Amino acid sequence: MPAKRVTAGNARKTTTVLVCVNASGQKMPPLILHKGKKLWDNMMGQNAFPNTSYAVSDNGWMTENVFANWFKNHFLQNLSSKPALLIYDGHLSHISMELIETAIESNVTILKLPPHTSHILQPLDVSVFKGIKDNWDSSLAEWARKNYGKVLRKSEFADILGSVWSKVKAETIINGFKKCGIFPFDATKISDSTFNPEKLNRFNLEKQSTLTQELFPANEIVMDATGLNYIQIPNEDLIFQNNSFESILLKTVSPASKTEPIVKKRRVDIAEIITKEKYLQTLKDNFQKKKLDEENKAKKKKKRTEAKERKSKRIAEKELQRNPNDKLII
Repeated sequence: MPAKRVTAGNARKTTTVLVCVNASGQKMPPLILHKGKKLWDNMMGQNAFPNTSYAVSDNGWMTENVFANWFKNHFLQNLSSKPALLIYDGHLSHISMELIETAIESNVTILKLPPHTSHILQPLDVSVFKGIKDNWDSSLAEWARKNYGKVLRKSEFADILGSVWSKVKAETIINGFKKCGIFPFDATKISDSTFNPEKLNRFNLEKQSTLTQELFPANEIVMDATGLNYIQIPNEDLIFQNNSFESILLKTVSPASKTEPIVKKRRVDIAEIITKEKYLQTLKDNFQKKKLDEENKAKKKKKRTEAKERKSKRIAEKELQRNPNDKLII
């Protein structure tokens, strides 16, 4: 949320606000995340939105631990019914084994949006945040007129935010879900003009193609830039089955011995249900691999250190042999 006015202060501080709404127009109490080591009572507003929750992190940014705690102790407690669907962006802090395990146990499905699509797929971005920013700016300007030269305290931040959040109307929230085509579901709400024209055309051509599965032995699946559509890449041999100069040149300079082609895996960024056992198992496997890599690095570092110590000791012993009157202290 860019600031249009600056109050007195000698350092920049980061504060993160997490808000959540549903398709019926209801809004949950916000989470205010301050920069700090410990949570103090003077960070909490006296007139904040009812049941506002607070947390701290080293830099004021969202972390896996803070988000998982919000989900367990705040989101689940405010759910009116289950099963439930939670939709949010794929920020790294929003994905953890603890979170997914808790969601599965609580009968909550989590849908992770593709990157760079929140401005068209996230109801808060589409319909709510614009009004919040305008109300925040006017409220902050009013506070600045009454408190000229003063620094906005964290408790006052919570009070102003509570006032702004309480002004968000249910109709605005409901309209956000409609514009995104989420509820009621309407895929036509996202027009073709939203997509990259070249890649959308390529996708449509691929979709209409009469090629059979036999023509795609590589079966490599990637995503187009929109993160919404599948594209299949045909086998390389089929692409170059022609007499063009490029194909002849490639065949001419190719090595005589046939080797398995190196398939480069491209990152797949898509809308994805992450509350699945398969997704959870992938996270666990990655965690174990990372842990094993760290252990191996630690062992190698220990070996290098021990080797240096042995080398230093040998050098010292040689010096002692040349100068027997010196004393070796290790």
